[in-house]
Amino acid sequence: MFIRFSLHQALAESVQDHPNDPFNKESEFYQTWQLCSLDPIDPNDKKPKSNWARQGFSATGGPDDGVAFGDGSRRVVDDPTIAFKIDPKSLADGQTQEYRLDLHWWESDSSSQEVRAAFSDATLSVLVKAWNASAEKEKAALSALKGWVDTKSQGVVKTVMAAASVTASSWVGVGFQLLPLFELIVDAMKSQSDDYIGMHQFVISTRRQGDKLLWRVIPPGLAIPDWHGENSIQRIPLKLADGANRNRLSVEYACVVLE
Repeated sequence: MFIRFSLHQALAESVQDHPNDPFNKESEFYQTWQLCSLDPIDPNDKKPKSNWARQGFSATGGPDDGVAFGDGSRRVVDDPTIAFKIDPKSLADGQTQEYRLDLHWWESDSSSQEVRAAFSDATLSVLVKAWNASAEKEKAALSALKGWVDTKSQGVVKTVMAAASVTASSWVGVGFQLLPLFELIVDAMKSQSDDYIGMHQFVISTRRQGDKLLWRVIPPGLAIPDWHGENSIQRIPLKLADGANRNRLSVEYACVVLE
């Protein structure tokens, strides 16, 4: 059984790439994502721990560009697509397993390849090792992240795109509170030349009920939806805008669980 989550389409309500260039009527966008399993919340932790994680990015327009949007243009992209296998038998009857999915939007400029590389499983593996080796010191882990991206970005991105492995990546073992590392990656890449538009954060919940699997995607800022059964689809419409409100989009995500 598989969960498949994707960005289905986007409508650009307003775009502006370079404010001082009135003839530049398009912006190019791409996405990166971070996914982790969430352990049951420990009251001693401000945020839950995670045993497994993955990262990836949209391949359209890659490695150095994104999908072009003008004012009012709509694109059906179905990219990025995140898929992973779930086994209902691994859960006890009535037990719930949750996953957190952060999907980030970027405006492509001149560092899209480096940003994509930072959101690869290979980079995550290196960063987890650096984090553990440095006794969770942020400065040392950040230095390892930047060094890896600077030297490996071209090969990492080409390998991922050639294999189309955004849907087939293996999980990276973590076993600790991962969310500071996710934030570290995002903050580090914000200092690159590509503009960070914003993030949509989702919680994907699965629950075993007898021999069946129930699931739902809880989107940011919206009412918690009802549980779905297998072979059903949930569509999630959301808004997105950068800090200056120059780029505004209406987007639709889609999630389906397949036997």
